Amino acid sequence: ACFGLKAFGLCDYDPAEPFTVYFAPGAAVGALAFTLAVQQLLKPVHRFRLAARYLTLSRIYVSVFGGVTATVVAAILPNIASLHGGPWGYPINWEIFATFLFALSYGAVVIAIVRPVRVRQARLPDFARQAARLLSSASEQDHVDFASDLERSLPTLIEAASFLDGLRDTSAFFDFIHRKQLECASYAFSFLRIVADPTFCETLVKRLPWQVVFMLRKISEDNLYSDGVSQLIRELAHQAILRDDGMMAREIGYHGFGTAPLLSDALFSDEFILERYNPFNSFFVVGSEGVTPALLRRFNSAAERCYTTLIEGGIIHHSQATFSIQSFYRTVFMKAGELQNADRRHFELPLEMHYSVELAMKMADKLLASPDADQYQALYVSNPTMHRSDVLETLVEIVYEALAAVSNQFTGVTDKRTAAVVCRVWCSATSHPT
Repeated sequence: ACFGLKAFGLCDYDPAEPFTVYFAPGAAVGALAFTLAVQQLLKPVHRFRLAARYLTLSRIYVSVFGGVTATVVAAILPNIASLHGGPWGYPINWEIFATFLFALSYGAVVIAIVRPVRVRQARLPDFARQAARLLSSASEQDHVDFASDLERSLPTLIEAASFLDGLRDTSAFFDFIHRKQLECASYAFSFLRIVADPTFCETLVKRLPWQVVFMLRKISEDNLYSDGVSQLIRELAHQAILRDDGMMAREIGYHGFGTAPLLSDALFSDEFILERYNPFNSFFVVGSEGVTPALLRRFNSAAERCYTTLIEGGIIHHSQATFSIQSFYRTVFMKAGELQNADRRHFELPLEMHYSVELAMKMADKLLASPDADQYQALYVSNPTMHRSDVLETLVEIVYEALAAVSNQFTGVTDKRTAAVVCRVWCSATSHPT
């Protein structure tokens, strides 16, 4: 009987005298060395990828030892004549089985090394638990390795977390019917808040800025929104402006990456990101003591991109991002008094403050040139009982805060230094319609 081996041309195969040996016991012993080497070969992110695919190290070890066992059986089977009466009596069948187990083990490791995980809805809870476990003790290199998995899985995470947006008081019947969706959404929402960790975001903008760009472009192109991911985007923007060694520090120049400012454009020149996520919101927590000339220079660049995008998009009546910008500038101008009273005078920070006011006036000119006649007229109609909340008002407030911060230190007509600064700013401001 061929037992299905005719296709291989082995109908004359004799189980007692196999003419081909595919695996010798020595090769099986060599395969056991894999179980020792794999511990050193796999990084934490590779173990995470295995666990996310149900292929833990323990299961890989079981597969390798199963292949070794099959190889040993194939080696001793020709000497046991009583077992030659069925398919189990053919050594080649055991060697094929061993080949399958070895290929499964080695293939799982190779896939974990070269292929990031793309999470599925059904696997979201396990993915979130394993990834959070990885990030809780991850090094900077682990952050870099995990970024590819986050990029592939981010759209699924946002779509799952968006199920919670707008949910308030729900009935027990609703919770029962949608229990799976609610569980996945809760895990996705919590995990998106975990990856908003400042250390992780710092690594992304410092080591992988263009990968961040691809993530943000995907969110914008597909109009993906969830309140869970808002803090991640805000923290990325915060770290991009805060870091002196980040990509944005190189993008504000006129050469090098200044010719291709992809990160700055993705964070501060995308209308969807600006309006839905407000990347400037995180700057409420930056105190005046943390403001440096380099930081303010990057913030000025980001603010200019934001205002330009909103004005060109016709969004001139209300934008939360512009109010966040105004609030940060108010904090910055509080430092003006310290600079005036300081013994050692530095010109870098006052110069950047000057550029902030100059930027506000330039953007006001741009805004006033963009609307039609009716919109332009409406900008000058003010109801004293109502607080104005349009984009132009934020620009006016920026100039006002700068004037107030400087003039509050004015000591009288003999204070030529403060008077000159106030006069310069005031004359520049009053020459504009604002």
